[in-house]
Amino acid sequence: MYWTLELVSYLDDAPWPATKDELIDYGIRSGAPLEVIENLQELEDDGEPYESYRGNLV
Repeated sequence: MYWTLELVSYLDDAPWPATKDELIDYGIRSGAPLEVIENLQELEDDGEPYESYRGNLV
């Protein structure tokens, strides 16, 4: 999994806090590049929502 500021920027308006599945759904609906969706699919899923991408993804 490789995140850049450009890729993370596609999640700026995501409905935080959000679960992994909600982030994937948001990425798909918002037209994020496939690389963003693939990175989201690789996130750990402990069932707890992510509060933001800051500190979680990058």
